[in-house]
Amino acid sequence: MPLWKASQRIPGENFSEFIEIGQAVSLAEPMAGMGETGMRKSAAVAVTVVAALGMTILSAGSANAATSGDGYLASGEMGFFYLKGQGGPVFDPEMNIPDFSKFVYTRQPQTTVNDNTLSYWNRSSKTWYVYTDSFRGGVRGSIPAGHKGDASANFANKISSAYNFN
Repeated sequence: MPLWKASQRIPGENFSEFIEIGQAVSLAEPMAGMGETGMRKSAAVAVTVVAALGMTILSAGSANAATSGDGYLASGEMGFFYLKGQGGPVFDPEMNIPDFSKFVYTRQPQTTVNDNTLSYWNRSSKTWYVYTDSFRGGVRGSIPAGHKGDASANFANKISSAYNFN
């Protein structure tokens, strides 16, 4: 017989108590004192709660899909790549990074991001500013929203900090 687990406290039709979280409820056998109408209402409540649970799980999975710093460049993120042509591992910060030496690429080769960037892709809606030294030192460059390309000679394997001020 199929079982359904309640995810929240819901009032049971003709029940003197509530169904508790995680309590298994059989939808196949009639509940004591419930007529056919009561069973239909209980079944409808169960289907509604199960559908809501499914939507909650799906939306939680979607939120985790675009996580900053996970090594996968998603829409809305800035990406600094180890190789030219947006190749190799990617560093995808969401916030200002004053010192790249404190970060490593999450995929192989797991080397420091500092002075190891040959290309970029700005998939965010903000302009990012990059510097050849940490804490906004050295030569400054900008990467407009939506722009991607290879680092110029001034920045190839020299980027040490990045900021978005928008």
